[in-house]
Parts: sequence; C-alpha cells; structure tokens
Amino acid sequence: MAEDYRSATALGKWVQGARFACGIGSASVLPEWLATFSGRIVAVTGCGLDSRQTPASSCLKNFMETGKNRVHLTVDGEPSDLWVDEAKRAIGDADAVLSIGGGSALDAGKALAVLLEEEGATKDFLEGVGTKKPSGKMKPWFALPTTAGTGSEATANAVLGRPGEGGFKKSLRHADFRAAGVILDGKLTEGAPKFVCAASGLDALTQLMEAWLSLEVEPEIEKWLEHGLLLALRHLPEAVNNPSDSSRQAMLEAAYLSGAGLSRCGLGTVHGLAGPMGAVAAVPHGLACARIQGPCLIESVRWMRENPGSPGCSQGLKKLENLALQLSEHFEIEGNGLDDFLKQIAAWADAFGLPKLGESGIGEKQIERVVATGSDRNNPARLGKEVWKKVLREATW
Repeated sequence: MAEDYRSATALGKWVQGARFACGIGSASVLPEWLATFSGRIVAVTGCGLDSRQTPASSCLKNFMETGKNRVHLTVDGEPSDLWVDEAKRAIGDADAVLSIGGGSALDAGKALAVLLEEEGATKDFLEGVGTKKPSGKMKPWFALPTTAGTGSEATANAVLGRPGEGGFKKSLRHADFRAAGVILDGKLTEGAPKFVCAASGLDALTQLMEAWLSLEVEPEIEKWLEHGLLLALRHLPEAVNNPSDSSRQAMLEAAYLSGAGLSRCGLGTVHGLAGPMGAVAAVPHGLACARIQGPCLIESVRWMRENPGSPGCSQGLKKLENLALQLSEHFEIEGNGLDDFLKQIAAWADAFGLPKLGESGIGEKQIERVVATGSDRNNPARLGKEVWKKVLREATW
C-alpha cells in the first residue's frame, strides 16, 4: 500500500513518537502541550523576534504572557558552546525548553535542553573536541521552526561552533536527542527576509539531495526524501519570490524531511565542505550550502558518469534522471535532460541574489584550510581535493 505523503500522521513518524502538529495554524496547540509543566519553561529565539510583527513573534508573545515562570533567551547568529554554558548559568534549571526560530535557535535550544541534564562544559561533550560522552538525557524540548532550512527539529544532534583561527564546528549528538514536540506551521515562516528564505531553502534542498543519493540511504525513507525533493524543487522559487501559505508550508515540510534524512542516511560533499568552512570563517551555514551545492552536484554527476561501476553511481544517475523527468514541465526541460535540470538548480543562488562566499571572508587561505579537513562523506562520487578546490573557488568568486 502506497504511503500517504499528504498525511500529517504519516509525516510525523519521523520524530519517533514525539507530539507532532502540521499545517497552517497548527501552532495553536502549543499552550495545550505546555500546560502540563508547572515550573520554568525557557524560550530560545533569534535576536529581534520579539520586536517584529509576525506570526512567530505573536507566538512568542502569547507564550510569555499566558503562563508563569517563562524565560526568553536569544541567540545572535549561529550558536557556540559558550552561549550554551552562559545560558545554563543564567537560568539554573528549567522544566522544558522551547525553540521558536531558524536552525540556530533550534540547535541552541536543543543543546541547552541537553546540558541542563549534564555536569560540565558544553565543549566537553562535542564530537571531535570533547572527551565526555553525553548520557542521552535532556529536558523536554519543543521545536517550532520559523525557517525552512536545517530540519533540526527532526535530527538527533545540535551543531555548535567557534569560527576563526583554531575554531571548530562540531555536533552534540546522541540517538535520544529528540524533540518532545514538533510544530510545522507555515505561518511561522511569514516575514522572513528573502535572503533567509533563499539560503535556508537551498540548504534544505541540499540535505534532501545528499541524503537521497547517500550510499547509506535507507529504503524506508528514500521515497519520503524524493517527496521532499519534489516539494522543494516545485515550491522554493515561489517561497522566495512571492511566498504564499501553500509554498511556505511545502518548504517547511521539505526541510523537516531533510532533517530526518540527515539523521538516518548521512550527507555528502556539500556538507563535507560546509562544516569545515564554518570553523574557519563566520559564513552562514545556509549560504555555504546554497553556493556550494550547484557546482558540487554538477561535478558529482560528471564523476558518476565516468565511474558507473562505483557503488551507488549507476543507481544515483537513474534516480536523478527520473527526478528531472518528473519535473520536466516545471523546469521547462527540453532536449538536455538531466544536464539542463542541474544547470537550472545551480543558477538559483544567483537568481535569488545570494552573495558569493568571498563576501563572508572566504579566500584562498580559507579554501586550503577547508580542503585539508573536507570530506566526500556518503556521496557516491569521490570528488577529491582538486575538485573540492574547483567547487569552492566557483562558490567564492
């Protein structure tokens, strides 16, 4: 029996038993979800949300005004381990944590919910830089994404970093780091700047594509990832240039599926380069993915064609060709098939007005540092350092 991709009940299975609400206006269930908590509840948002007139700011205002022991914390830009440490010192303890915001607010709130159950500094528990293993305990954490990007509401990790010389960007990860409740309400993305919609949307598209093509893609989620790709590829231009409730909701669901795919299938070369990039310069993660994904996808298809016998290559090409065929009328693809399809996707970063990475402090020195620790991860195409440099230079200048 075919799965019902339009069913909120079916969609909610990717948060493994957490409370799940999906659809325009679904944020109205939040007070009911929080009514069982008598102690302090902390809301984590990006800076300035409470000063705007948007559905997301109204949600925050209602949260703060309709309950006792409510605390509001803000995170400016992508979160660091130091922010989590300071937030923990500031609040002491809480019954639950609520994130209303983009990927940064979601990761910050998730990490805070974890560290409220741990002793020690946050850095001690980060992969690759810490020496302690997280216990898996966390305070109940509720996620209300206001951008359609990282899909952090569906992942089991929080990304924290300190960009610059000697910097890092690492995950706080455990299989049990899951939301207690997720609300996907497209109205909450209303009012997001065009830059944010474009960069986060291309990030979600990248995660969907990389998980779908991953050498470790799971059959159970593969068709869901394809569904997410179709949502993103059909609705992203409208969501960026002329957003409607339907395009906002479609992108929010696509981003959520990208997070589910990230956790279960791993990612590819784009994230194998974007992660190290976040450690060497303060490049917004969504922008890094948006700029790298076009040239990286084109180079990956070239490599797969040249190496059809390598694991995942023949199957990956067939999947991509079928995806292009399904979208042939939407993309006005004529005789060039997959190549024409890829070129149009790669052109979106320019069409949406996103800056090149050089404007965020990336130069030849930073490219060399990224390549030194880069990875093709689960990409069927094994591009290697020289192609990585080519991709990064195209994204930078």
